[in-house]
Amino acid sequence: MSGQEAAESKHNAANPEVAVVRQQEADRALQENKAKLLNILQAVPVGIGVVVQGAFTEVNGHFTDIIGYSRDELLGHSPALLYPTAQEAEKEHEKCLEQLEAGDTAGIETEWKCKNGARIDVLRSVALLDPANPNVGFILTASSTTERQCEREALRHSQMMLSHVLNSIPQAVFWKDRESRYLGCNQPFAAAVGIADTEQVVGLTDYDLPWRLEDTEAYRADDRSVMESNTSKRHIIEPLQQADGKRLWIDTTKVPLHDTK
Repeated sequence: MSGQEAAESKHNAANPEVAVVRQQEADRALQENKAKLLNILQAVPVGIGVVVQGAFTEVNGHFTDIIGYSRDELLGHSPALLYPTAQEAEKEHEKCLEQLEAGDTAGIETEWKCKNGARIDVLRSVALLDPANPNVGFILTASSTTERQCEREALRHSQMMLSHVLNSIPQAVFWKDRESRYLGCNQPFAAAVGIADTEQVVGLTDYDLPWRLEDTEAYRADDRSVMESNTSKRHIIEPLQQADGKRLWIDTTKVPLHDTK
């Protein structure tokens, strides 16, 4: 002990109220840090569980939402509670140990059992709380792939409905990006340019389609005008040469499209 530390120790012994105040300050700082950590855990948009000595010491709201158990029902319990069988729990425990030892934080797909008995697919990963001291514990993160599968299925269904509606319209419909590359079209437009599958139009430009050069330049000039002015151009009477060589006069309307940003 240094001379200064010895002097402070003697001073604290002679003034016990000083030691009490310092301990209270240390306790208050510890509680403030814990509160900050809990706020961070709740803000992260994935399920997070803190495991120390084989049991949960903290979980965030996303974690409880995924598994159906409350925070109080999880704290103090082993992550084995999450698995359908003891054998699966042991197998996952060994995988977690291997990942922790290797420092591998990659997500692994696995199956958990919710409180109501339902089984869900999750993507889980693990990381040491303190890499310098592997025995302290680890952090378990998880996100439900079942939810994402449902979202993807809903998106696929909405895309199919949109495609069905567009293909039911007798008029040709298409949409382009800022470089006038086609991003999509309906079946009547694809048929007019001699392409069977609408997906094959994606990425093409008017130069790739059976238009006359002067028509192509006019189409692209209209595209630029609409995008630069952010104003629709309606009832453009213009020629169109179809893939079969037939030349038509068509009434075209172009409107600016915006993303969600």
